[in-house]
Amino acid sequence: VHMGKAPGHQSRAVALLCAWHRRCGRSSPLQALPFPLGQHICGVAQLVVRNRLSALLCSKTARIVGNLGLAAEISGEGCILCERGYFTGTHHWEFTAESVGAYSWVGVSTTGEGCLRDYLGFCSTSFAIQGCQAGDPHGGAYHDGVSVRGPSDVPQCIPFFSQGDRVGFTLNSDSGVLYYYINGKLVATLDFDGKLKGLTLHPGFSNYRHVARFIDMTFT
Repeated sequence: VHMGKAPGHQSRAVALLCAWHRRCGRSSPLQALPFPLGQHICGVAQLVVRNRLSALLCSKTARIVGNLGLAAEISGEGCILCERGYFTGTHHWEFTAESVGAYSWVGVSTTGEGCLRDYLGFCSTSFAIQGCQAGDPHGGAYHDGVSVRGPSDVPQCIPFFSQGDRVGFTLNSDSGVLYYYINGKLVATLDFDGKLKGLTLHPGFSNYRHVARFIDMTFT
C-alpha cells in the first residue's frame, strides 16, 4: 500500500488496509506479519481514524460491525450517527453500500430530540439522500419528510444509490453545501434552502425494512 505524503492520504490508505484485512479474515496475508508490526498498524489506525460510528447515537436495530467503528448494519427500521459532528470547515467521507434495505437514507443530522426515532431526512434537523434496491425507480434528497431541490430552487434529478455503490459526501459547513457522489462521480449539489448552516451535523445512516450494511467507511 502506497501511503503518500499527505496525512489525508495516509488516513485513507490505513483505513482501506484495515477494512481489507477485516474482510479477508483468517485468510488475510497480514496474519503472517510479526506481532510488533501488526500492533503498529493497529496503533496507527486508531490515531488516524477521524470519525467513527457512535454506540450511543443509534437505535436498537442498528449495530456497529468490527472494532474500529467503520461499518454498520441496520436490521429493519433504524438509524445510527457518527460520534463527531461538523460545525465549521470542509469534511469528506465515503462508504460502500454492501446491502440496501427496501429504502435506506444516508446523510447528516443533529443529535436533537426525535432525530434517532425517525429516518434520516424525516425530521427538521436531518438531511439525507435515499437509496433503494436495484431496479427501484425512486431516489431523491429529503428534509423534514419532504423531497427537496438543489441550490436556488433549481430542480435536480437526484439519483439513488444501490447495493455495491461507493457513496461519498463532502460537507462545506461554512457555506452550507452538501456534495453527493456515487462511485467517485459528483451527482448532486445541495444546500437545502440554507438550512445546513449553523448546525452541528453528524454523518448518519438509516434504513426501512430488510437489512442494510454500510462498510469500509473513510473520513478525511
